[in-house]
Amino acid sequence: MNRIYYFDYSALIVELVILAFILIRRMYRGRTNRYYFFLTLIALCTTVTDIFRSVPIPALQPVDWEPEFRAFVTYIFHILRIITPMLLVAMVGNMTGVWARMKRSKAFMTAFHLPAVIYLVVLFSNIVNRRVFFYMKDGDTEIGYGRGPLMTVLYVIAFYYLVFTILVIFSCRRRLTREKHLALLSFYGIVGVGLVIEALKPEYLTQMFSMSMALLVLAFFVFRPDQTYDADTGARSYETFIEDVNNNVYSGIPTNVVFGRLSDSEAIRSMVGTATYRKIIRQIFSTIESHIKEGRSLHEYTVEPYYLRNGLYAGIVSGPYDREVLRQRMNELVTKAWKGFYVDGMLLQMDFHMCGVEVPKDFPDAERLIAFADTYDYYLTENSFKYYDELSMERNFVIRAQIDRIITKGLTGNNFRMYYQPIWSVKEKRFRSAEALIRLHDDELGFIPPDVFIKAAEKNGTIIKIGDFVINDVMRFIHDNKPETMGVDFIEVNLSILQCLQGDLAERINDAFKKYDIKAGQVNFEITETATEYAYDAVISTMKEISNMGSGFSLDDYGSGYSNLQRLMSFPYMIIKIDKSLVDQITVPKKRKMIENTVNFIRTTGAKVVVEGVETEEQAQIFIDMGVDYIQGYYYARPMPEEEYLEFLRKNNI
Repeated sequence: MNRIYYFDYSALIVELVILAFILIRRMYRGRTNRYYFFLTLIALCTTVTDIFRSVPIPALQPVDWEPEFRAFVTYIFHILRIITPMLLVAMVGNMTGVWARMKRSKAFMTAFHLPAVIYLVVLFSNIVNRRVFFYMKDGDTEIGYGRGPLMTVLYVIAFYYLVFTILVIFSCRRRLTREKHLALLSFYGIVGVGLVIEALKPEYLTQMFSMSMALLVLAFFVFRPDQTYDADTGARSYETFIEDVNNNVYSGIPTNVVFGRLSDSEAIRSMVGTATYRKIIRQIFSTIESHIKEGRSLHEYTVEPYYLRNGLYAGIVSGPYDREVLRQRMNELVTKAWKGFYVDGMLLQMDFHMCGVEVPKDFPDAERLIAFADTYDYYLTENSFKYYDELSMERNFVIRAQIDRIITKGLTGNNFRMYYQPIWSVKEKRFRSAEALIRLHDDELGFIPPDVFIKAAEKNGTIIKIGDFVINDVMRFIHDNKPETMGVDFIEVNLSILQCLQGDLAERINDAFKKYDIKAGQVNFEITETATEYAYDAVISTMKEISNMGSGFSLDDYGSGYSNLQRLMSFPYMIIKIDKSLVDQITVPKKRKMIENTVNFIRTTGAKVVVEGVETEEQAQIFIDMGVDYIQGYYYARPMPEEEYLEFLRKNNI
């Protein structure tokens, strides 16, 4: 039988290219990718054996043992051919997370293994009965190949696995994207066409060529490196991490994940530039990967690394592991990061926080796991590795994890309280005003830091209700206690960004003035410069409405970031408050001169100057000498609850 060999030659070239691509792009990492790698490798070996079992080889002729050689290679070919569909089923099962479930079903495993056993029994029966295939000498140089009646059994089993895998794909379709689902179906369609052609026309060696084409389809549409790997690090990507964790959860496989974050990654990027930043994260990933490889034989566990986003790394731990051994390995990694990385000749010392999580024990799916990963380093106060169950026992973690419930409970249970920090008038040498500061005391968890609950309230929208509470409670305090009779001209009330964007804010404030029957000038509102950046026209319109009622405005935290003083003067500010970050530098001569120039410029605009965060007599005296109007800080008084503040005024102002 004259056979057409060029299909096999073409298949060999395609498979070599795919393998080279896999090795260059390191696409052999991860369980599913390893299945694809071995599938391609087996396809290559199958193609080689297909060539050796049929292509004329002059070096073998006219050797007498050529038929035995051809037969031996043919046995290997058929063994590899039956391994291929079984490997495909396992690959699809791992890709979708159903493989572990499948293995627990005796019926499935019987349907999966029994045909392969029959295939091998029939194949090796050929040794004694030659009813599957045979080679025979045809003259002195030609070798004839023939098929026996049992060859049909091998083709039937091959088609059985074709149908079997298609059914597996259909059963997993909800766990695949439409693109991957169609690509996998087309894979079996292409392979099936090759099998049919070769079964009907044995002279055309098309089955391995069709396999190589099908592998190309998988490379383009299923194992795409642009989606599977992060371009900056070469690590597996965020999307792949989500898919792998969810597949493990679906399959019932307990998944252990370790997270590591490079702190202030965006600040580092802006400082060193994008190109150097990419070198840094590649260097960190290289260190992580090499460190993981050092410990792969340790307690038989492995860690598959991923790069997620914004300096966040992850590793899925596979195999049995000892918690304390893993803790030791991860702490060693933290120490390496802390010692720093040399990039372009620079030694960059990094904060690197790590945490271990068990899924689904700690989190039921990848989405909630990622939500935790985005903020977990807030709970770590030092460069170290901790497990989630250790963090969850710490008070700060409990507060942050339950902060939405705590805020809601605070609003409904009257757990919010107003504190007042007196502000010293330099000219009058009395406490002529105070800043109202909100505090939250939970019945179970005690004092909740303002920076925690305010950020959370801004995120979940409850900051509007909290803001309304502040406005109303301060006005109630003024109405009930008449602080003006004790020398207090006004109380300062902070407005959040979201409050400033509320179109009816001025109306609600005016209603509160009427309700508590107090003068608008007895309340001064504070906003930050950030608030004016969001919606300039809306904010300035609201400020003008409130100013027309008779209230004043203060600019809070001036100097804490970029400030355009000329632009700020377009707002109706009565007071500008210099931030503590500048106060802390006042003893540095160069900084002192800059701050003094700032104070003088503010005074020329007609606005008053308040200095926040003054903690020492030296700082206070420097600012008094500069001619500031007001001083606020622990040196004069700390924030205090309502009754204590009133007693303070009686002792110091009357």
